[in-house]
Amino acid sequence: MKLQFVTLAALAASLMAGPVKAETFPTRTVTIVVPFSAGGSTDTVARLVATNLQGQFGQPFVVENKPGASGNIAASYVARSAPDGYTLFMGTSTSIANMSLFKNLNYDMLTDFVPVSQTVYTPLVMIVNPNSPAKTFQDFLKMAKEAKQPLTYGSGGSGTSQHLAGALFENLADVKMVHVPYKGAAPAVTDLMGGQIDVMFSPLVDAIGYIRGGKLRALALTTPKESAQLPGVPTLASALAGFDVPTWNGIFAPAKTPPAIVDALSKAIQKAMREPDMIKTVEGQGSDPVGSTPAEFKSFVEKEQKVWQRLVEISGAKVE
Repeated sequence: MKLQFVTLAALAASLMAGPVKAETFPTRTVTIVVPFSAGGSTDTVARLVATNLQGQFGQPFVVENKPGASGNIAASYVARSAPDGYTLFMGTSTSIANMSLFKNLNYDMLTDFVPVSQTVYTPLVMIVNPNSPAKTFQDFLKMAKEAKQPLTYGSGGSGTSQHLAGALFENLADVKMVHVPYKGAAPAVTDLMGGQIDVMFSPLVDAIGYIRGGKLRALALTTPKESAQLPGVPTLASALAGFDVPTWNGIFAPAKTPPAIVDALSKAIQKAMREPDMIKTVEGQGSDPVGSTPAEFKSFVEKEQKVWQRLVEISGAKVE
């Protein structure tokens, strides 16, 4: 009788202890929700990370694409998910920018999520169709200023870094263009190659293969530092002082996810981003691998919120 009492007490204590401990996580499939279409830079990194984590944990890590509303559909979905580590969000600079762009979001990236680890940092590149009369950035600037009808620029959606880069270009270069949003960067790149739009400010990872293959022409980079992947391509900052628009992504978990699980995931992502094959692949695509602790990523996100808020104000971009 005494033994039965001890067993029941132990069982009650275990039930009160809360969610599963990190050492037993995961015991089933983990889903990484990507806010854009398959084939884009965010999706590419998410799949690289998922494959690596699956190898480390011995459980399936799958990517689920939920595009739409500039990533807000996916972010809202994960924010409402159970905080158990099995549903994660591949957040981006766009996720942070949305906090300043949209008036009525039903989630907050700073309070409804726990930053787990930043994965990559990527410059954007200003690209045109190889048949464009613009051979250089200065050619394009002249063309934009003299155009009888405003030129068009595509993006992966309203509020994305590509959108804000275009809006900032309009502001600093004193030109007027028309923004054409898509559900993801990949279809925008496709239309640029087909001549449906005039220019795009694309994550380098999305465009570099097409640039190397001669299907797109690189005019300038959106970050102050030139890229080893595109030798000779200038920066927009060299002509337009203050132009600095990078993009990045990283893994977030719903708020209240147990710290032990967040820590386990973060350490695994840090390890993944430091592996030679991962570094070679990511750098070959034009990005810089990161891999950060939850505290480091949290600090980075808080600073980025202020940066993107200022960028939204400077660019004049606004989404109702």
